[in-house]
Amino acid sequence: MVSNSYFTPSPIVRSKSSMNILTSTNNKNNETSRGLIQTWPCNVQLSRYQSLDHPSNYYNYARKCIYPRHSETMWNLVNKAAIQNASHERAEAEELRLQSWQKIQQVNRQTKNRQTEVTNKLRERVEEINHWKNELKTEIHLNEEEQERLKTNIQLLNCNKEYIKKPLEIAEECLANREQRQGIDEVKDIVERALSKEVQTVNKGIDLINKLIDKADIQLKLLRSTQHDLQKDASDKEHAYKIDDHLFTLCNSSTNIALYDGIEYIDNTRSIPVSWMKYTQENLIRSQNQRSASENLREK
Repeated sequence: MVSNSYFTPSPIVRSKSSMNILTSTNNKNNETSRGLIQTWPCNVQLSRYQSLDHPSNYYNYARKCIYPRHSETMWNLVNKAAIQNASHERAEAEELRLQSWQKIQQVNRQTKNRQTEVTNKLRERVEEINHWKNELKTEIHLNEEEQERLKTNIQLLNCNKEYIKKPLEIAEECLANREQRQGIDEVKDIVERALSKEVQTVNKGIDLINKLIDKADIQLKLLRSTQHDLQKDASDKEHAYKIDDHLFTLCNSSTNIALYDGIEYIDNTRSIPVSWMKYTQENLIRSQNQRSASENLREK
């Protein structure tokens, strides 16, 4: 719909000559044949916008004064031109309205198609994030279970170390008491050799247990490190999942929706889909490798 002020000022431009000065006489043939000035209200020239020719001056006997007057032919011509102009303007307005409506429908279709496309991509993205989030949670659970088993194994190693210390203390006590022998009785007999071998064997066992405990402690730290990476990745996935899942549920009638001018030009991304997936896969593989190493260590 075109506003009422669209056609103002009037396209009929009057002559600047309105003074009481005698000009050329009224000539019908001259009026109809003379080319009329083509002027648009906004100074854009169009074929159907015409102006008046210079009016002729007439003497008014009642007022005893000269007044400019247009001819009846010119009056009819101007009215006819005004009607034609109004008809053209109405046709143009109707055409503009139709084109605007068609453009609105086209933009609506494009917007709807784009929204459908983005919604489908959001659905795929949400499903992908949820998949990797579940994979991370599963691996975190397996990692925690392996840590508990490794802790139990470390406790058993410490208990075994304390258990075999008793025979070591007894063997060392026996050797210390046998050092109290005097003279010819200080014999390196089979008993002393057996006690010495027992002490050496127990010490080797303790050293082996200590090495296993040290390796288990290191492996436990590695498991905790991978667990931390998994938890951080899973937390980021959970945050991204909540955002995209909320966006997936939005529609044109949703509340609290605002425009953010220029937001499409802001890019704070740190990865691409390939590197994003590769990062999670590397975290999972690293945790799986550490769990496998922990299982091998427990089996020794």
